[in-house]
Amino acid sequence: MRRKCLWAFVYSYMAVCASAQDPQKAELRGSLRSDVEVMFHGYMVEVSSVVQHQSWKADVMSDGTFALRDVPPGDYVLRVTTYQGAVLKEEFVSMHGVSSNVDVILPKQERAAPGGPVSLRQLQNPPAAKAIRLAAAGQRFAHDGEDRKAVEDLQKAIQISPDFAAAHSNLAVEYIKLKQYPAARHEIQKALSIAGPNAVDLCNLAFIDTAENRIPQAIDEVKAALREDPNNPNGHYILGTLLLLDRRTAAEGVQHLEQAAPNVAGARQMLAHLRGQ
Repeated sequence: MRRKCLWAFVYSYMAVCASAQDPQKAELRGSLRSDVEVMFHGYMVEVSSVVQHQSWKADVMSDGTFALRDVPPGDYVLRVTTYQGAVLKEEFVSMHGVSSNVDVILPKQERAAPGGPVSLRQLQNPPAAKAIRLAAAGQRFAHDGEDRKAVEDLQKAIQISPDFAAAHSNLAVEYIKLKQYPAARHEIQKALSIAGPNAVDLCNLAFIDTAENRIPQAIDEVKAALREDPNNPNGHYILGTLLLLDRRTAAEGVQHLEQAAPNVAGARQMLAHLRGQ
């Protein structure tokens, strides 16, 4: 059970497998747009059914793009929020067919970093416009699967603006994909030292410790992530999977998977496996 759960966690978290598409489900892709150049690090998009009490969430990539999968066609309220739950934008969208696209224009006044309180260090050292452009280009390479090119652009962004916390966070993700865990850990620690504790970096740190079989440390880190953002679905998914590794905490693990299931396909799949479905 330990190996199966750990493998499922790594496999799902890294998104290296593709599952068959349900013909009754749709995919909503889109992008956020602002009147200034920003890294959209720390935003989430949520769509809630107008008819049913269901919702789906997805993280927004640093270049503003997002994708929500396995959403039935229909009418929805789309909200752009911070990880702390502040609503930045709300509008109605309709999904028809198997794929829909939407551009979301953020209000002009929404220019501040969305991830919560901004540290004094970040306020004193905002990223240069060129660094933001390089980091966004790096994210586009990442989306296209060109991870080494993404690393190069993110490294250049950090050279220009060393206190660019989001660039350090995103570079860590690229190193994780390349299984360069010491380098990823270094970048996460840099991001945390600049921006302070946050759910995204702490969850990624927990993934690294899981990959290196430091399970107690990983559990502590993801619990810290959930203290920062109690509703973070990835945090509940990771913690639930880790708690399943120990029979004594398995029941609590299932509870966390149930909290993650509405938004995380891997959590739904693991619950179905546990229930023999």
